[in-house]
Amino acid sequence: MKKLLSIAFLLIVPLFIVKAEETKSTMDLLTGQTWKLYNSYSRYNVYQLFTRDKVIDITVTDNRNIKKEYWYYLSDTNEGPFDNSKMGKSVNGKHIYLYDPEDGWSTTMEIIELSEEKFVYLNIINVREGVTPRPDIDYTIYYSTDDKID
Repeated sequence: MKKLLSIAFLLIVPLFIVKAEETKSTMDLLTGQTWKLYNSYSRYNVYQLFTRDKVIDITVTDNRNIKKEYWYYLSDTNEGPFDNSKMGKSVNGKHIYLYDPEDGWSTTMEIIELSEEKFVYLNIINVREGVTPRPDIDYTIYYSTDDKID
């Protein structure tokens, strides 16, 4: 009986370990990829790179790369104005709070889908209450890429 329990234990424990290793945080998924905007109407490529507290937008044009940095943090709730004391502290969340330190504006994005291959968000500031979001306008879609950018 002890042998049977030992064998069962040895078979079950690795399943829990594998499952624990598969679960990645929102922060891990965001920071682990170079995100390329799915954009069928622009001739330029747009990328997003995430660090623990910054989003770097890079637009690759014909002759240069245009970079813009934003501050952000993750949250599970749709809360009030941007709070820079929360930057980099939460590793999971359904919402991304974004702030432009140069211009002083902020926005809130709801993560709709996030995997190692795809990142879709809804800019909820742009969607009026009671209006159904339109996928062609209100959703922003990025795909992970191996593109090398400077």
